[in-house]
Amino acid sequence: MKSEASTIQVYHDVVPSENYDQTEGFIPRWRDAEEFIEDVTHNIWGKVEGVETLVKEAENLKEQYPTRYIYPSTMLWNGDNNTGYHVSRLISIKIKYKHTPEIDSELGEAADGKEARYWCISHCVIKDGVIIREWKMVDNRSLHGQLGVVSRDISRKWAEQWLRDRMDPEKSESSHLSWLASEFQRVQNTQKIVDNFYINLHNVGSAVRPLYEFIARRVAGLYQRVWGKEGLWSRDNFKLLIKEVYHPFARFESPQTYGSDLTGWEDLYGLYDTFVFGNKEGKGLAMSLDWIILNPGNDTRKVLSNGAKHNCWRYPLSTDIDRQLELEKHFVDSDLVSESFTMAIRWTLAGYLKQTDPSVLVPVVLMAESHLECAGFRILREITVYDSVAVDAQIQLTTDIVHDVSAF
Repeated sequence: MKSEASTIQVYHDVVPSENYDQTEGFIPRWRDAEEFIEDVTHNIWGKVEGVETLVKEAENLKEQYPTRYIYPSTMLWNGDNNTGYHVSRLISIKIKYKHTPEIDSELGEAADGKEARYWCISHCVIKDGVIIREWKMVDNRSLHGQLGVVSRDISRKWAEQWLRDRMDPEKSESSHLSWLASEFQRVQNTQKIVDNFYINLHNVGSAVRPLYEFIARRVAGLYQRVWGKEGLWSRDNFKLLIKEVYHPFARFESPQTYGSDLTGWEDLYGLYDTFVFGNKEGKGLAMSLDWIILNPGNDTRKVLSNGAKHNCWRYPLSTDIDRQLELEKHFVDSDLVSESFTMAIRWTLAGYLKQTDPSVLVPVVLMAESHLECAGFRILREITVYDSVAVDAQIQLTTDIVHDVSAF
Protein backbone atom coordinates (compact mmCIF):
# COMPACT_ATOMS: atom_id res chain seq x y z
CA MET A 1 0.00 0.00 0.00
CA LYS A 2 1.02 3.63 -0.11
CA SER A 3 4.21 4.62 1.69
CA GLU A 4 3.32 7.61 3.82
CA ALA A 5 5.47 10.73 3.91
CA SER A 6 5.90 11.53 7.57
CA THR A 7 7.87 13.50 10.14
CA ILE A 8 9.48 11.40 12.85
CA GLN A 9 11.86 12.21 15.68
CA VAL A 10 13.74 9.19 16.92
CA TYR A 11 15.41 9.38 20.33
CA HIS A 12 18.30 7.13 21.33
CA ASP A 13 21.06 7.31 23.89
CA VAL A 14 23.94 7.33 21.43
CA VAL A 15 27.39 8.44 22.53
CA PRO A 16 28.65 11.28 20.27
CA SER A 17 31.61 10.33 18.12
CA GLU A 18 34.98 11.84 18.97
CA ASN A 19 35.35 12.58 15.24
CA TYR A 20 32.08 14.51 14.98
CA ASP A 21 32.67 17.17 12.32
CA GLN A 22 29.55 19.35 12.79
CA THR A 23 28.00 18.18 9.52
CA GLU A 24 25.22 20.65 8.79
CA GLY A 25 21.83 19.50 9.96
CA PHE A 26 22.95 16.82 12.42
CA ILE A 27 22.88 17.08 16.19
CA PRO A 28 26.14 15.99 17.86
CA ARG A 29 25.17 12.36 18.44
CA TRP A 30 25.66 11.69 14.69
CA ARG A 31 28.47 12.78 12.39
CA ASP A 32 26.64 12.54 9.06
CA ALA A 33 23.73 10.97 7.17
CA GLU A 34 25.40 7.57 7.05
CA GLU A 35 25.94 7.34 10.81
CA PHE A 36 22.44 8.66 11.46
CA ILE A 37 20.64 6.15 9.27
CA GLU A 38 22.76 3.23 10.49
CA ASP A 39 21.88 4.05 14.08
CA VAL A 40 18.20 4.45 13.30
CA THR A 41 18.16 1.15 11.36
CA HIS A 42 19.71 -0.82 14.19
CA ASN A 43 17.51 0.85 16.83
CA ILE A 44 14.33 0.83 14.81
CA TRP A 45 12.14 -0.08 17.78
CA GLY A 46 13.28 2.87 19.93
CA LYS A 47 11.05 5.55 21.37
CA VAL A 48 9.32 7.29 18.46
CA GLU A 49 7.22 10.45 18.54
CA GLY A 50 5.53 12.29 15.71
CA VAL A 51 3.03 10.20 13.78
CA GLU A 52 0.48 8.08 15.61
CA THR A 53 -0.23 5.86 12.60
CA LEU A 54 3.41 4.85 12.22
CA VAL A 55 3.79 4.26 15.95
CA LYS A 56 0.75 1.98 15.92
CA GLU A 57 2.06 0.11 12.87
CA ALA A 58 5.40 -0.39 14.60
CA GLU A 59 3.69 -1.81 17.68
CA ASN A 60 1.63 -4.20 15.54
CA LEU A 61 4.73 -5.34 13.67
CA LYS A 62 6.41 -6.25 16.93
CA GLU A 63 3.40 -8.40 17.84
CA GLN A 64 3.10 -10.07 14.44
CA TYR A 65 6.83 -10.54 13.86
CA PRO A 66 8.39 -11.19 17.29
CA THR A 67 11.29 -12.80 15.44
CA ARG A 68 12.46 -10.17 12.97
CA TYR A 69 15.99 -9.71 11.68
CA ILE A 70 17.10 -6.74 9.61
CA TYR A 71 20.19 -7.21 7.44
CA PRO A 72 21.20 -3.80 6.04
CA SER A 73 22.96 -4.10 2.70
CA THR A 74 23.90 -1.20 0.42
CA MET A 75 23.37 2.32 1.76
CA LEU A 76 23.73 5.35 -0.53
CA TRP A 77 23.17 9.01 0.29
CA ASN A 78 23.51 12.51 -1.12
CA GLY A 79 22.04 15.98 -0.77
CA ASP A 80 22.48 18.60 1.93
CA ASN A 81 20.45 20.14 4.72
CA ASN A 82 18.75 22.60 2.33
CA THR A 83 17.42 20.09 -0.20
CA GLY A 84 17.39 17.34 2.40
CA TYR A 85 19.79 14.43 2.81
CA HIS A 86 18.45 11.55 0.72
CA VAL A 87 19.33 8.10 2.05
CA SER A 88 18.53 4.91 0.14
CA ARG A 89 19.01 1.69 2.04
CA LEU A 90 18.68 -1.82 0.62
CA ILE A 91 17.63 -4.18 3.41
CA SER A 92 17.09 -7.94 3.57
CA ILE A 93 14.46 -8.78 6.18
CA LYS A 94 13.88 -12.19 7.77
CA ILE A 95 10.71 -12.75 9.79
CA LYS A 96 8.70 -15.44 11.53
CA TYR A 97 4.99 -14.65 11.55
CA LYS A 98 2.84 -14.97 14.67
CA HIS A 99 -0.90 -14.80 14.21
CA THR A 100 -2.43 -12.37 16.71
CA PRO A 101 -6.27 -12.41 16.71
CA GLU A 102 -6.42 -8.99 18.39
CA ILE A 103 -4.72 -7.41 15.35
CA ASP A 104 -6.65 -7.11 12.10
CA SER A 105 -4.05 -8.86 9.94
CA GLU A 106 -4.60 -9.66 6.27
CA LEU A 107 -2.16 -12.61 6.47
CA GLY A 108 -4.45 -14.85 8.49
CA GLU A 109 -4.03 -17.81 10.82
CA ALA A 110 -2.71 -20.13 8.09
CA ALA A 111 0.55 -18.17 7.98
CA ASP A 112 1.21 -18.66 11.72
CA GLY A 113 4.73 -19.92 12.44
CA LYS A 114 5.97 -19.61 8.87
CA GLU A 115 9.20 -17.82 7.99
CA ALA A 116 10.09 -15.53 5.09
CA ARG A 117 12.99 -13.49 3.82
CA TYR A 118 12.44 -10.60 1.41
CA TRP A 119 13.89 -7.33 0.11
CA CYS A 120 12.94 -3.83 1.19
CA ILE A 121 14.32 -0.45 0.13
CA SER A 122 13.79 2.52 2.41
CA HIS A 123 14.34 5.97 0.90
CA CYS A 124 14.38 8.74 3.52
CA VAL A 125 14.75 12.50 3.38
CA ILE A 126 16.42 14.03 6.44
CA LYS A 127 16.56 17.67 7.53
CA ASP A 128 17.96 18.95 10.81
CA GLY A 129 18.58 15.39 11.95
CA VAL A 130 14.92 14.43 11.48
CA ILE A 131 13.31 12.12 8.90
CA ILE A 132 10.74 14.32 7.16
CA ARG A 133 9.72 11.91 4.42
CA GLU A 134 10.06 8.23 3.60
CA TRP A 135 9.24 5.97 0.68
CA LYS A 136 9.33 2.29 1.58
CA MET A 137 9.34 -0.31 -1.19
CA VAL A 138 8.57 -3.88 -0.06
CA ASP A 139 8.44 -7.04 -2.15
CA ASN A 140 5.10 -8.14 -0.70
CA ARG A 141 4.55 -10.82 -3.33
CA SER A 142 7.67 -12.65 -2.19
CA LEU A 143 6.63 -12.25 1.46
CA HIS A 144 3.13 -13.57 0.80
CA GLY A 145 4.36 -16.49 -1.29
CA GLN A 146 6.67 -17.72 1.46
CA LEU A 147 3.90 -17.38 4.07
CA GLY A 148 1.45 -19.32 1.89
CA VAL A 149 -0.87 -16.34 1.44
CA VAL A 150 -2.75 -15.64 -1.81
CA SER A 151 -1.62 -12.17 -2.89
CA ARG A 152 -4.60 -11.69 -5.18
CA ASP A 153 -7.01 -11.94 -2.24
CA ILE A 154 -5.03 -9.31 -0.34
CA SER A 155 -4.81 -6.97 -3.32
CA ARG A 156 -8.60 -7.10 -3.67
CA LYS A 157 -9.03 -6.18 0.01
CA TRP A 158 -6.68 -3.24 -0.50
CA ALA A 159 -8.61 -2.05 -3.55
CA GLU A 160 -11.91 -2.24 -1.69
CA GLN A 161 -10.47 -0.30 1.25
CA TRP A 162 -9.02 2.35 -1.08
CA LEU A 163 -12.46 2.79 -2.62
CA ARG A 164 -14.17 3.13 0.76
CA ASP A 165 -11.65 5.78 1.81
CA ARG A 166 -12.08 7.67 -1.45
CA MET A 167 -15.87 7.74 -1.01
CA ASP A 168 -15.60 8.88 2.61
CA PRO A 169 -15.86 12.73 2.66
CA GLU A 170 -13.53 12.92 5.68
CA LYS A 171 -10.83 10.79 4.07
CA SER A 172 -11.33 11.50 0.39
CA GLU A 173 -8.65 14.14 -0.17
CA SER A 174 -5.97 12.17 1.69
CA SER A 175 -7.03 8.78 0.35
CA HIS A 176 -4.72 6.44 -1.49
CA LEU A 177 -6.72 6.76 -4.69
CA SER A 178 -6.34 10.54 -4.59
CA TRP A 179 -2.60 10.11 -4.14
CA LEU A 180 -2.44 7.65 -7.05
CA ALA A 181 -4.31 10.08 -9.28
CA SER A 182 -1.92 12.92 -8.43
CA GLU A 183 1.12 10.70 -9.00
CA PHE A 184 -0.27 9.54 -12.34
CA GLN A 185 -0.68 13.13 -13.50
CA ARG A 186 2.74 14.18 -12.16
CA VAL A 187 4.57 11.43 -14.02
CA GLN A 188 2.61 11.98 -17.22
CA ASN A 189 3.59 15.66 -17.09
CA THR A 190 7.31 14.83 -16.82
CA GLN A 191 7.24 13.45 -20.36
CA LYS A 192 6.73 17.00 -21.61
CA ILE A 193 10.16 17.98 -20.27
CA VAL A 194 13.32 17.15 -22.20
CA ASP A 195 16.12 15.52 -20.18
CA ASN A 196 13.71 15.21 -17.27
CA PHE A 197 15.89 13.97 -14.42
CA TYR A 198 18.23 15.58 -11.94
CA ILE A 199 21.35 14.10 -10.32
CA ASN A 200 22.46 15.51 -6.98
CA LEU A 201 26.23 15.06 -6.51
CA HIS A 202 26.77 16.89 -3.22
CA ASN A 203 28.31 13.69 -1.82
CA VAL A 204 31.04 13.81 -4.50
CA GLY A 205 34.03 16.16 -4.48
CA SER A 206 33.37 19.31 -6.50
CA ALA A 207 36.47 18.79 -8.68
CA VAL A 208 35.13 15.52 -10.15
CA ARG A 209 31.39 16.24 -10.18
CA PRO A 210 31.28 17.03 -13.93
CA LEU A 211 32.89 13.65 -14.70
CA TYR A 212 30.45 11.71 -12.54
CA GLU A 213 27.60 13.74 -14.00
CA PHE A 214 28.70 12.56 -17.46
CA ILE A 215 28.86 8.91 -16.38
CA ALA A 216 25.67 8.91 -14.29
CA ARG A 217 23.63 10.57 -17.04
CA ARG A 218 24.80 7.95 -19.51
CA VAL A 219 23.69 5.07 -17.30
CA ALA A 220 20.50 6.67 -15.92
CA GLY A 221 19.42 7.86 -19.35
CA LEU A 222 19.75 4.38 -20.85
CA TYR A 223 18.05 2.85 -17.83
CA GLN A 224 15.07 5.14 -18.35
CA ARG A 225 14.89 4.13 -22.00
CA VAL A 226 14.91 0.40 -21.13
CA TRP A 227 12.06 0.55 -18.61
CA GLY A 228 10.16 3.47 -20.10
CA LYS A 229 8.10 3.97 -23.22
CA GLU A 230 10.89 3.28 -25.71
CA GLY A 231 12.01 -0.07 -24.32
CA LEU A 232 8.53 -1.38 -23.59
CA TRP A 233 7.28 -0.44 -27.05
CA SER A 234 8.52 -3.74 -28.48
CA ARG A 235 10.61 -6.77 -27.56
CA ASP A 236 13.20 -5.85 -30.19
CA ASN A 237 13.63 -2.37 -28.69
CA PHE A 238 13.89 -3.86 -25.21
CA LYS A 239 16.62 -6.30 -26.27
CA LEU A 240 18.68 -3.63 -28.02
CA LEU A 241 18.54 -1.32 -25.00
CA ILE A 242 19.36 -4.15 -22.57
CA LYS A 243 22.56 -4.70 -24.56
CA GLU A 244 23.35 -0.98 -24.38
CA VAL A 245 23.45 -0.63 -20.59
CA TYR A 246 23.58 -4.08 -18.96
CA HIS A 247 26.74 -6.17 -18.78
CA PRO A 248 26.61 -9.38 -20.89
CA PHE A 249 26.67 -11.35 -17.60
CA ALA A 250 24.63 -8.93 -15.47
CA ARG A 251 22.67 -10.29 -12.52
CA PHE A 252 19.11 -9.09 -11.98
CA GLU A 253 16.62 -9.53 -9.13
CA SER A 254 13.15 -8.00 -8.69
CA PRO A 255 9.57 -9.07 -7.85
CA GLN A 256 9.45 -10.47 -11.39
CA THR A 257 12.10 -13.09 -10.53
CA TYR A 258 10.27 -14.52 -7.47
CA GLY A 259 13.24 -14.58 -5.09
CA SER A 260 15.88 -15.82 -7.53
CA ASP A 261 18.15 -13.83 -9.81
CA LEU A 262 18.63 -13.81 -13.56
CA THR A 263 22.05 -13.83 -15.20
CA GLY A 264 23.02 -12.56 -18.64
CA TRP A 265 21.31 -10.92 -21.56
CA GLU A 266 19.25 -13.93 -22.59
CA ASP A 267 17.65 -14.17 -19.14
CA LEU A 268 17.03 -10.43 -19.04
CA TYR A 269 15.27 -10.45 -22.41
CA GLY A 270 12.50 -12.53 -20.81
CA LEU A 271 11.65 -9.68 -18.44
CA TYR A 272 9.83 -8.01 -21.31
CA ASP A 273 7.27 -10.83 -21.32
CA THR A 274 6.61 -10.81 -17.56
CA PHE A 275 6.73 -7.09 -16.71
CA VAL A 276 3.33 -5.55 -16.00
CA PHE A 277 3.66 -3.05 -18.89
CA GLY A 278 5.61 -5.40 -21.15
CA ASN A 279 4.51 -7.59 -24.06
CA LYS A 280 2.83 -4.55 -25.66
CA GLU A 281 0.29 -4.39 -22.83
CA GLY A 282 1.03 -0.77 -21.94
CA LYS A 283 -0.29 2.41 -23.50
CA GLY A 284 0.54 6.06 -22.83
CA LEU A 285 3.55 5.14 -20.69
CA ALA A 286 5.61 7.77 -18.88
CA MET A 287 8.57 7.24 -16.57
CA SER A 288 9.95 9.66 -14.02
CA LEU A 289 13.40 9.27 -12.43
CA ASP A 290 12.50 10.91 -9.13
CA TRP A 291 15.87 10.83 -7.36
CA ILE A 292 19.31 9.51 -8.29
CA ILE A 293 22.23 8.80 -5.96
CA LEU A 294 25.73 7.87 -7.14
CA ASN A 295 28.40 6.47 -4.84
CA PRO A 296 31.93 6.24 -6.36
CA GLY A 297 34.02 3.11 -5.89
CA ASN A 298 37.57 3.00 -4.53
CA ASP A 299 39.38 2.19 -7.78
CA THR A 300 40.53 4.49 -10.62
CA ARG A 301 40.07 4.49 -14.39
CA LYS A 302 42.88 3.82 -16.83
CA VAL A 303 43.51 6.31 -19.59
CA LEU A 304 42.92 4.22 -22.69
CA SER A 305 43.82 6.92 -25.18
CA ASN A 306 47.51 6.46 -24.34
CA GLY A 307 47.43 2.84 -25.51
CA ALA A 308 46.82 1.17 -22.13
CA LYS A 309 45.22 -2.29 -22.27
CA HIS A 310 41.60 -2.17 -21.13
CA ASN A 311 39.91 -4.44 -18.61
CA CYS A 312 37.81 -6.77 -20.76
CA TRP A 313 35.33 -7.45 -17.94
CA ARG A 314 34.58 -3.78 -17.37
CA TYR A 315 34.75 -2.83 -21.06
CA PRO A 316 33.37 -5.95 -22.76
CA LEU A 317 32.47 -4.42 -26.14
CA SER A 318 34.05 -1.93 -28.53
CA THR A 319 31.24 0.52 -27.72
CA ASP A 320 32.48 0.58 -24.12
CA ILE A 321 35.95 1.57 -25.29
CA ASP A 322 34.38 4.32 -27.39
CA ARG A 323 32.49 5.66 -24.36
CA GLN A 324 35.64 5.73 -22.26
CA LEU A 325 37.54 7.53 -25.02
CA GLU A 326 34.66 10.02 -25.22
CA LEU A 327 35.00 10.61 -21.48
CA GLU A 328 38.74 11.22 -21.89
CA LYS A 329 38.08 13.61 -24.77
CA HIS A 330 35.75 15.72 -22.66
CA PHE A 331 37.80 15.60 -19.45
CA VAL A 332 41.60 15.65 -19.26
CA ASP A 333 41.47 14.33 -15.69
CA SER A 334 39.24 11.32 -16.45
CA ASP A 335 41.55 9.05 -14.45
CA LEU A 336 40.37 10.78 -11.24
CA VAL A 337 37.00 9.01 -11.29
CA SER A 338 36.44 5.40 -10.28
CA GLU A 339 35.80 2.61 -12.73
CA SER A 340 33.23 1.01 -10.43
CA PHE A 341 30.31 2.80 -8.79
CA THR A 342 26.89 2.17 -7.28
CA MET A 343 23.66 4.00 -8.08
CA ALA A 344 20.25 4.17 -6.47
CA ILE A 345 17.37 5.29 -8.67
CA ARG A 346 13.91 5.95 -7.27
CA TRP A 347 11.51 5.91 -10.19
CA THR A 348 7.81 5.92 -11.03
CA LEU A 349 6.11 4.48 -14.09
CA ALA A 350 2.57 5.54 -15.01
CA GLY A 351 0.41 4.41 -17.89
CA TYR A 352 -2.56 2.37 -18.98
CA LEU A 353 -2.92 -1.40 -19.25
CA LYS A 354 -4.79 -2.72 -22.25
CA GLN A 355 -7.61 -5.22 -21.69
CA THR A 356 -9.41 -7.74 -23.90
CA ASP A 357 -12.07 -5.10 -24.41
CA PRO A 358 -10.21 -2.34 -26.32
CA SER A 359 -12.51 0.29 -24.79
CA VAL A 360 -11.20 -0.52 -21.28
CA LEU A 361 -7.86 0.92 -20.16
CA VAL A 362 -6.60 0.43 -16.60
CA PRO A 363 -4.56 3.32 -15.11
CA VAL A 364 -1.57 2.02 -13.13
CA VAL A 365 1.15 3.72 -11.09
CA LEU A 366 4.24 1.66 -10.27
CA MET A 367 6.68 3.13 -7.73
CA ALA A 368 10.08 1.42 -7.47
CA GLU A 369 13.65 1.83 -6.37
CA SER A 370 16.68 0.16 -7.94
CA HIS A 371 20.18 -0.38 -6.58
CA LEU A 372 22.67 -0.77 -9.41
CA GLU A 373 26.24 -2.01 -9.10
CA CYS A 374 28.09 -0.66 -12.12
CA ALA A 375 31.49 -0.79 -13.79
CA GLY A 376 32.71 1.20 -16.76
CA PHE A 377 29.39 2.31 -18.23
CA ARG A 378 27.37 -0.84 -17.54
CA ILE A 379 25.15 -2.37 -14.87
CA LEU A 380 26.73 -5.48 -13.35
CA ARG A 381 24.02 -6.23 -10.82
CA GLU A 382 20.56 -4.83 -10.17
CA ILE A 383 18.17 -5.31 -7.28
CA THR A 384 14.85 -3.56 -7.84
CA VAL A 385 12.04 -3.49 -5.30
CA TYR A 386 8.42 -2.53 -5.84
CA ASP A 387 5.08 -3.76 -4.54
CA SER A 388 3.47 -5.83 -7.28
CA VAL A 389 0.58 -6.62 -4.91
CA ALA A 390 -0.30 -2.91 -4.87
CA VAL A 391 -0.10 -2.89 -8.67
CA ASP A 392 -2.53 -5.84 -8.79
CA ALA A 393 -4.88 -3.93 -6.48
CA GLN A 394 -5.03 -1.07 -8.97
CA ILE A 395 -5.81 -3.50 -11.77
CA GLN A 396 -8.56 -5.27 -9.79
CA LEU A 397 -10.10 -1.93 -8.83
CA THR A 398 -10.92 -1.28 -12.48
CA THR A 399 -11.46 -4.79 -13.84
CA ASP A 400 -13.39 -6.40 -10.96
CA ILE A 401 -14.79 -3.74 -8.63
CA VAL A 402 -15.84 -0.43 -10.21
CA HIS A 403 -14.85 -0.90 -13.89
CA ASP A 404 -14.48 2.85 -14.34
CA VAL A 405 -12.12 4.88 -12.15
CA SER A 406 -12.27 8.06 -14.22
CA ALA A 407 -14.44 9.68 -11.54
CA PHE A 408 -11.73 9.18 -8.93
